[in-house]
Amino acid sequence: AGKGGQDGEGRGPMGMMAEKLGLSEDQKASLKAMHEKQGESWKALGEEMRGNVKALKEAVDKGAKDAELSKLITALEASKTKMRAQEDKSVQEMKKILPVPQQAKAALAFARRANQQKQGGWKPGGPRGGKPGMKHEGKRGDHDEGEDEGDDKGK
Repeated sequence: AGKGGQDGEGRGPMGMMAEKLGLSEDQKASLKAMHEKQGESWKALGEEMRGNVKALKEAVDKGAKDAELSKLITALEASKTKMRAQEDKSVQEMKKILPVPQQAKAALAFARRANQQKQGGWKPGGPRGGKPGMKHEGKRGDHDEGEDEGDDKGK
């Protein structure tokens, strides 16, 4: 879908952020350029993370020795560190584009999203059209689809 459609400016993460923050057209263009510039880095980091998670899972499943598991854990932790550094870089770039009141609104939106992720309510790739059946690191991938629907976690 094009502009105005499901993947258009009014929908998805960028559209929702633009609406919540009241972004100008210049800000939208600057953030889009930043996102495109960093896209390859994020893609490579995501592939690295998925590869490390897969390797660790396979090693655990086959009963690998402690030394191999330790090496794989270290690689996974290094990937997480790289992702945090990329996220920090993105935030710093965004701060150059947004005035402080919009930075505050963005910080609150990101904090809400992170909290939802921890509680299993936000799914990476959701509005952006994540691949069906795509597994994600964490407890959501440890059970069958739909198993958590209707559960009483908060009661």
